[in-house]
Amino acid sequence: MPKSSLHTLIELTRQQMDSAAKKLGLFNTHLQTAEKKLELLTHYRTNYQVHLQNTMKQGIGHTQWHNFNSFMHKLDSAVNEQQQNVAQAKNNRNIIREEFLSYQRKLKSFETLLKRQQQTEQLRQTKIEQKLMDEFATSNYIRNLMNQTDP
Repeated sequence: MPKSSLHTLIELTRQQMDSAAKKLGLFNTHLQTAEKKLELLTHYRTNYQVHLQNTMKQGIGHTQWHNFNSFMHKLDSAVNEQQQNVAQAKNNRNIIREEFLSYQRKLKSFETLLKRQQQTEQLRQTKIEQKLMDEFATSNYIRNLMNQTDP
């Protein structure tokens, strides 16, 4: 059977889906990395805050307080920035996931159409074969009748 345009569409869609799957893997990895970095920064900030509280119990000088406070603000900024990075990474991952799912649905549709096309062709072939068999049986029957009537 010659290669139909559906075969071509299926191949192209499969290639696009594979490409989107690779991108999705990269975006998932990027998101996991960003989430781990956020977790580390948050953990470090919490530990530093506990350290600050313990130091304050023992007494702390103005300069040391100012340094602690300044560093806490820098940590807060880093945490906020990383939260934005995580949000952007999630957004990017969701976009590429939707693209992947779209290609997956499209591929399934094309494969369903191809299957229907193949079933229609098979039915057509079956009808042709049945017609040929009927014609053969009829001609044999007529030949047998003619042979029986000939003296």
